[in-house]
Amino acid sequence: MESAKYEMNHNIDKKLNSSKNRIMIMTVLLIVAGSCCVLATDAAPSGDSVRSLQVELAGQENNSIKISWPGIGTWFWVAKEFRPEGYKRFIDLYEKHSNIRLLATSIRHPVWVTDPEVHDQIKAAAIYARAHDMAMVMDMDVRLARQAFMDKYPDELQELVELREVALKESGNVTLKIGSQDFGDHYTFCSENYRSVSGRLLRVYSYSDSDGVDDVQEITRRCKVEQADRSAVQVSITCRSLDKGRKACVMAAFKLFTPDVFAPHLVEFEKVILQQYADVPLAGVCKDEWGFPGRFSPSSSDLWYSEAMADAYAKRRPWHDLSRDLFLMFKGEKGRTGARAAAINNYMQMCWQRNAEVENQYYRSIKEVFGTGAMAATHPTWFPFPGKNEIFKNGLDWWAVKRDLAQTDEGTPYCVRTALSKKWYSPLWYNMYYHSKIDSYETEMWQSVLGGGRLDYHQLFPAGNWQRDPEWIKGLLKSNLMRVESRIQLLNYISTKPIDCPVAVIFGHPSALNWAGPGFADVGLKVTDKLWKAGLYADLIPSSEILGSS
Repeated sequence: MESAKYEMNHNIDKKLNSSKNRIMIMTVLLIVAGSCCVLATDAAPSGDSVRSLQVELAGQENNSIKISWPGIGTWFWVAKEFRPEGYKRFIDLYEKHSNIRLLATSIRHPVWVTDPEVHDQIKAAAIYARAHDMAMVMDMDVRLARQAFMDKYPDELQELVELREVALKESGNVTLKIGSQDFGDHYTFCSENYRSVSGRLLRVYSYSDSDGVDDVQEITRRCKVEQADRSAVQVSITCRSLDKGRKACVMAAFKLFTPDVFAPHLVEFEKVILQQYADVPLAGVCKDEWGFPGRFSPSSSDLWYSEAMADAYAKRRPWHDLSRDLFLMFKGEKGRTGARAAAINNYMQMCWQRNAEVENQYYRSIKEVFGTGAMAATHPTWFPFPGKNEIFKNGLDWWAVKRDLAQTDEGTPYCVRTALSKKWYSPLWYNMYYHSKIDSYETEMWQSVLGGGRLDYHQLFPAGNWQRDPEWIKGLLKSNLMRVESRIQLLNYISTKPIDCPVAVIFGHPSALNWAGPGFADVGLKVTDKLWKAGLYADLIPSSEILGSS
């Protein structure tokens, strides 16, 4: 998630920052370098030098990729990359001043990956990169093809239901207007947000709320829709004498400019995009921070919905209507505590499992189109803290999302990184990291090595003109970052297993996702933090993994 860097202190063992351990690791590196006789720098005296070292990894019988990845960096395409040969300068600079050989590449310009001219420019860049000992891992997520998806499947867009209350009267009318929302992220930097494209009235319920919600009645038919468009839904409710002291919940559904997570044609459409690029010499493809549009400080008053999602819910829970259960999830009802918990549990499990299914289908499509050795990048983590923002984004599906090597980003807790490395048989994990200052990367690099991982180097962020000027390369020139990174790769000769974590902390996945219960958004980080601080490394694992439901 590209936003101001969050100060997330997970109380990682103080040993990660100690100079004593840095000296120890450097000593190991020197010993390995001497025994292997490999110098991974541009300044090697012979023609046998390599810019970025790759070696065979142990324990990869279950993975398609059997060798370690080389240095990884990010590349964000803005206007200059789309000019004739505009991609050359970036590749030339990275070739000369870094050991990075894989470029996780994404578009930050108002074009779509389905545009023929975009395809041609990406192909030309990929060919040029290959000629300069580099390769591109291109982001072709459906969110970079939203217009084409909407044109072809206008009825398969994501909906958000906004549930709002209004007090009723014993006569006359009451009116409620509900405004639409839109959402944005790094996929909408230079294109349209996940804006509302239409609005409709879904349901209206009246109820007594004097001593808990009771006597729920649907009154949709006696409501007049005065406005229903992309900006708002306005409803006038005709009141009756028996409505005195009661309330109404108006449920407005807004369709957003992004595919429905449950869209029947979503997986097929994404594979077609990949097939359009089958002639491009890519090293792999990115699906980054997948899920519902991200929301900060979300609540149960705004819940994801679609007709396809309602159908899936009905198959999962025969005789249950999702619209009716959304009201139950939102308000709760007198004497129905268990029913509410069950509804939320089923809804959230359905959401995280579908998000994981989309990710895993994409993984398989990448392998089918570009070969089994193609890299599936980047990370499923968004916020990247296992709290309520992430819960309403993807249901904490991280452990169920297939990758050849574990991938996370930003301040993802170390207990998650180490757990994912075990899940995906990774002797190490990769964390995409950014900061506004180059010095911070060195600190993070050493912490990652001591925590069993490596960095995927994101360009400086936040920074004034981070997408346009060469500050990132200037920073590399002034630092020893890439020189040290090249030495760290020698550890791949001896890093054959994930870091040992003698403790596994299992959190209740349904409980953490259920906003009506006391365990909401509690995944046990207080426990893992204390363990790591005490020197007992611990993996954080959801109960869904133990039950095998992923």
